[in-house]
Amino acid sequence: MDHDRLYATDAEIVGAFFERREDAIEYTRAKYGKLYMRIALSLTNNKEDAEECVSDAYLKLWNAIPPARPADLKAYGSRVTRNICLDRLEKNTAKKRAPDSCLVELSETLPDTDGDPAESEELSQAIDAFLRSLDRENRVLFVRRYFYGESYEALSAHTGARIPKIKNALHRIRIRLKKHLEKEGFSI
Repeated sequence: MDHDRLYATDAEIVGAFFERREDAIEYTRAKYGKLYMRIALSLTNNKEDAEECVSDAYLKLWNAIPPARPADLKAYGSRVTRNICLDRLEKNTAKKRAPDSCLVELSETLPDTDGDPAESEELSQAIDAFLRSLDRENRVLFVRRYFYGESYEALSAHTGARIPKIKNALHRIRIRLKKHLEKEGFSI
């Protein structure tokens, strides 16, 4: 890997993790740090919490790679960051999000897996299959709202659509997801 380059490929960065080189974190930060921070800020609504979550995400990446060898470091790191933020929100009950948060919206659509890893994996596969069935526009809208935690305002700026139209589209997608999950045998 050329150490003078600011951005390396995912494979080069993962290789640096496998070699236990500390610059792996720096390359990851340079390439995806802004994305990870945006995810953390959208979920925590607090700069200090977001910064801590992103720092925790880098540590978790360092501890997970190896043995993990993610082909898509952007998605892998985004998921790690998101999960750390969600864990922080769950533990930090004193700082509850607004009732219209994306997590509350989606919670009315998803079954409770009670932490059962097998059931969680089945649910994940069912959601993935559902997302593949959506057209690109609706899939992007769903992922940006419920995975990245983007606000309606950010979605509106990204798509050019008005907020009521976005809310309506997401409502229809959640209804379709709920029906899909029920058809797959999940009780909501």
